Amino acid sequence: MDAEVRAAALIVRRGALAMQGVEAARGLELWARLDGVDLELLDAPGERSVTEIYHGWLREERIDIVLGPYGSGLVRRILPAVGANAKVLWNHGGSADDLTRPGVVQVVARASSYLIGAVRLCGRLRIGRVVIVTGKGPFAALVAKGARDEARRLGFGVELVIGADRLTAVDPGAAILVTAGFQEDVSLVRRIREGDTQPAALGCVAAGVPQFGERLGPCADGVIGPTQWIPKPDSPDIGPSGTRFRQLYEEAFGTRPGYVAAQAAAAGFLAADAHRCGIGRDDVLSWRTSTLLGDFSLDRDWRQVGYTISTIRWRHGGMELVPTAL
Repeated sequence: MDAEVRAAALIVRRGALAMQGVEAARGLELWARLDGVDLELLDAPGERSVTEIYHGWLREERIDIVLGPYGSGLVRRILPAVGANAKVLWNHGGSADDLTRPGVVQVVARASSYLIGAVRLCGRLRIGRVVIVTGKGPFAALVAKGARDEARRLGFGVELVIGADRLTAVDPGAAILVTAGFQEDVSLVRRIREGDTQPAALGCVAAGVPQFGERLGPCADGVIGPTQWIPKPDSPDIGPSGTRFRQLYEEAFGTRPGYVAAQAAAAGFLAADAHRCGIGRDDVLSWRTSTLLGDFSLDRDWRQVGYTISTIRWRHGGMELVPTAL
């Protein structure tokens, strides 16, 4: 018997974003299994371009749900396909601020908000100077800009270092916040932790996923960072609780899920429920619900405002939530 709902997505599981791509694909696979959805999941575009593939899916009547790829760069490439079609794109894998537009259902919080909590935590710790180390590309620049703007708003001294290899000295009176890509973040944190001088606080975007602690071991302790998801036992309106999803993911794949898997699955549950309830492009802006990721709602500019980024600190091999309100 055919599945009630048919969905499609392209998730690249190789290259610089291979780790995140594998996790996003697993999140979608688990969602489809739990939700009774027939999922067409491509690993690479083959002879066609990514834009061409998404143009086809958004036009085809046989595809009920179209989910975006992982990575803001790939999502940016397929935006012309969204504007030319009536279906929406459920975006779980691109958080860059400039991806927000009509027809793109933003499931995740904006990149510029990623390190705001970490900056505010520095304020709670009475650290008045922040060094922001950023990598190349628009995503890293957006995260850095959000952190810099918040630091300046709070009256902190701010230094911007472009390139992880250009941080040559550590000021023990300053916080260091890094947004340079997973591998670069891990390498720089290890270099700092193995050095003689430690900063007043150390944070990075990569700290929000389980693989960060797995790679760094004891060097991860004390590092702060952003996460889109912390598993909770509360039952959402749609799909399983966060703790139940974590259990099912571990049973299926033998490893802990991070927020990349959770946000992909949340997008799937949202999209399938919207399809079954007849919530289309004209109705999604007024839709209010919740998933394992948290509350879901969009503002009139299609930005996700249902929940905000959480800030975590690594402690004894695990992540713990830390308060950031001033």
